[in-house]
Amino acid sequence: MTHFVVLADRRTGTSLLLDTLNSHPEVECVKRAFGLEKRVRNPDSNKHSGGYFLHRTESISNRMMHYRNRQASIDSFLDEKIFTPRDHLEAAGFRLLYGASKAYPEIGNWIHAHEVKVIHLVRENLLKRLISEKTAPLHKMHHPRAGAQITTVKIMLDPVETLERLERKAKRVEAEQLKFEALKPLRVVYEEFSANRDAETARVFDFLGVSAEQSERSDLVKINPDSIQELVENYDELAAVLTGTPFERFL
Repeated sequence: MTHFVVLADRRTGTSLLLDTLNSHPEVECVKRAFGLEKRVRNPDSNKHSGGYFLHRTESISNRMMHYRNRQASIDSFLDEKIFTPRDHLEAAGFRLLYGASKAYPEIGNWIHAHEVKVIHLVRENLLKRLISEKTAPLHKMHHPRAGAQITTVKIMLDPVETLERLERKAKRVEAEQLKFEALKPLRVVYEEFSANRDAETARVFDFLGVSAEQSERSDLVKINPDSIQELVENYDELAAVLTGTPFERFL
């Protein structure tokens, strides 16, 4: 069974990619292996405790292992809960967000030790990623599906702060890429995946060693229009600051 991880930041299209992966009967990708670090009351499909949190709090011995030897704790979670061999699966993996990658460097140690395949999903337009992060709570939905009623919302962005955040995000993407460079990760660009779904899906499944023919298309839809001018109230101010920088092309 192929072991893999989907490495990504938030609001970069992970739900779309995971929908595609999990539509294949021989592939499973866990979305919240390392999710919320708290117990959620009345959990639903969109909000529940992270798998590792539930694992490390399910018994006194697990709690002690987490604090005394976190590497052993994470190793046991991944071995026993995520990558347990199952007859029907040809590939199994989990989503690893940048935040969890930083908070738990032990995950990276396990990935390198087991030579896990890494799919690095990036959203090229970092400005749209930032806007999506800010508008999703205003929509009161993060992953709308076909038929959902979506109303465009507008936001104000501090131009100087936005430039600083874009610079930090660009550095973060490349730092995460370098962290797993020895494993030769497959870099998947969200914009390309959305525009050329069939070809990109085939490329991802080929990387995992399974046929793409059994997968299905996701019914997720975009939450925001393509035009940034429709989303940012002070677009002209923002454009003035970003013009002449590497991020001008995102406008």
